Amino acid sequence: HYDNNINTSYVGLRPNQYSTHSRDNPAPNDRFITQRNAVDLNHAIEISPETKINTLMYWSRLSRDYWRQSIVKRTQESTVFRACNVGADCLIGRNREFQMLGIDSRVSHAYKALGISNEAEFGLRMHTESQINQVVSSKTLAYSGRLTSQEDNKANSVAVYAQNRFLLSKDFALIPGVRVESYNQTRSNAATGKAGSAKNVETIPQIGATWQLVPQVQAYGSVYKGFAPAQLATAIDDKGVDQQLAPERSTNTELGLRGRSGAFTYDSAIFSMNFSNQVVNQSLAAGISKANGGKSLHQGAEMSLAYALGGGWGINGNVTYIPVAKFVGTSSLGRDGNRIPYTPKLTSNLGVSYEKNGFNTLVNLNYVSAQYADSANTVAQNAIGTLGEVPAFTTVNWSANYAINKDWKVFGVINNVFNKRYISSRSPDGIFAGAPLNFQAGMSYQFN
Repeated sequence: HYDNNINTSYVGLRPNQYSTHSRDNPAPNDRFITQRNAVDLNHAIEISPETKINTLMYWSRLSRDYWRQSIVKRTQESTVFRACNVGADCLIGRNREFQMLGIDSRVSHAYKALGISNEAEFGLRMHTESQINQVVSSKTLAYSGRLTSQEDNKANSVAVYAQNRFLLSKDFALIPGVRVESYNQTRSNAATGKAGSAKNVETIPQIGATWQLVPQVQAYGSVYKGFAPAQLATAIDDKGVDQQLAPERSTNTELGLRGRSGAFTYDSAIFSMNFSNQVVNQSLAAGISKANGGKSLHQGAEMSLAYALGGGWGINGNVTYIPVAKFVGTSSLGRDGNRIPYTPKLTSNLGVSYEKNGFNTLVNLNYVSAQYADSANTVAQNAIGTLGEVPAFTTVNWSANYAINKDWKVFGVINNVFNKRYISSRSPDGIFAGAPLNFQAGMSYQFN
């Protein structure tokens, strides 16, 4: 069970508010109210030493009321909102309820065939979800009003998955697999009675391999397809017409090395993600229409390293470097060669850890390089702060855990230890400062 009721908004700070370190809420009357209940049931059975079945059943219900005061204008100094209690609509609630129900069951079986060892896995997932999407208009700040629109939407999917691990030698394994998924979406306007549906059936193949070159080094690689259907609001218009949008598709490849040598461990990989037919998913609340986009290419490398110094001390780090994250061909997404928004070239972490007698702690340095906030790759900040480069930033975090006994554990974390002020985003409407110095603490108990 989860409850959340906060004064937060799509509206960020304007340039002068950010530069003067304003601590005021830029949208004091906006409110985000959520409640979520969820249940997961897991079941495992061992039919034989070679055959196991794992099943997950899940259900969740989320209500989300998002009240936002209407905006009259935006300036370099502030955001001006429409006044309430003057006889006109001033507060709009975009209130939604989601329910999800599903089952995912997988069978794994180890066997011998053609003189080699095999490990097969078969899976079936059935999933259904529904959404009630309401717009409520209010002339006051009472966070209630009259219903102006409602949609009752549904989606259902059935997916079948299979893969087989061929152990061709004691050092080399080949793992082909395939997933077939059927995904249906229905959008229904409760006021007009207009309804429509869209359907996708996709076959997604994959193949991977591992090769133990020497005891300290394993090579691995994979090639697989990916797909994602258009969001409901883009796939079907408000009159119930299927927009015939093909799903977003991608071809993904990865090649890497991992291993351990004494106190040193490592994992490194290069990767490429080639997207075609990207769908521009817009906010339903914004009322912006849909479009099939063009192609994009992401290429880079990632690495993680760790070294045990002795006496409980250790050092670890990871880095992701993406020199290529660009649009390919000019389309509704962006101009050919431009960098994709919010894709930093370099993200890295460096940490020092200590562990002894049930206590462990980590001090971590996090770095994120500069990013663009729009597909035009605008560098200069505009007057209202929605465009411009998002500068690089570095933060320091500290965490600690202590096992009181085998059942009880306590933990804590301090984020942004030095209270570094930085821009985390300019989207969707203004400058959002990164979280300041903050902490969390808690405990956990393991039932036996």
